[in-house]
Amino acid sequence: TGRIPVVGGAVQYETGESIFTTDAPKAVAPGAEYPMTPVPTGAASIAKTVKWGQDTEVTDEAIARQLMRPVERALQKLANQNVKHVDSVALSAIATAVTATQAADDPWATATAKMMLTDVATAKASILALNQGYEPDTVVLDDLTWAYAFASFVSAGLLPRESENPLVTGNFPVIDGMRWLATPNLPTAGNVLVLDSAALG
Repeated sequence: TGRIPVVGGAVQYETGESIFTTDAPKAVAPGAEYPMTPVPTGAASIAKTVKWGQDTEVTDEAIARQLMRPVERALQKLANQNVKHVDSVALSAIATAVTATQAADDPWATATAKMMLTDVATAKASILALNQGYEPDTVVLDDLTWAYAFASFVSAGLLPRESENPLVTGNFPVIDGMRWLATPNLPTAGNVLVLDSAALG
């Protein structure tokens, strides 16, 4: 989640940084110095930055007829187009970089809530088993798959019914410590990403 300064049209960053020091700790006698150990960094990488943007025109006549409405519509459309484009590019880059995958027990269009929860929980366990300090906290899925999951959890009676009832609010609650987020911009519909939002680069 950290931000890296861009200098000269490129960004330099590190990948594969270990969460451990180089050496194991050693027993220390009272009053003795702690042994020094290197703290390794990741492999340095560099990427070219890309600047995206758009502009449009709103005529004086349109403003005279409709006041600020044409300006507001134009700004909203510009924002929507830019968000869609950047979101699609980012999600494609993430999906391309994913190396660990697992098949679902059953396609989520027909899977039960138990199957879906098992799929997510085992993916989370696989990430934790890497022992790299990752804390999976987010499930990202396309809108249709989100709808199947939401309906399955509601029909199974696994969502809270008291305050903030998801059936009323339409908000997917946190389940097993995971936020469930929908996007129409996943490159492959039906694929589900399980990730650590603080460590996703």
